[in-house]
Amino acid sequence: MSIRINDLTVRFKNGVVAVNKASLEIPKGIYGLLGENGAGKTTLMRVLTTVLKQTEGMVSLDGILYNEGNYEKIQKKRLVIFHRKSTYIRILR
Repeated sequence: MSIRINDLTVRFKNGVVAVNKASLEIPKGIYGLLGENGAGKTTLMRVLTTVLKQTEGMVSLDGILYNEGNYEKIQKKRLVIFHRKSTYIRILR
């Protein structure tokens, strides 16, 4: 399973930009995401689990673009996210 992110921006209704033009490619494997408080880690995880929609940019999981028409396909993939010492787990199958 690979994840591709290009120029991802997430802006909340109050105008706060949580993620600003982030781009990265994550090949198949197990990874950790580290960063300072407020860096956008949780927001990125919410986008990847389809809990939150991106404002701008492109996100894909195994070539499937993130948009409302594809959320069901994305949610059928097995993506496991552990957050805050395993107190929050979201599994997509």
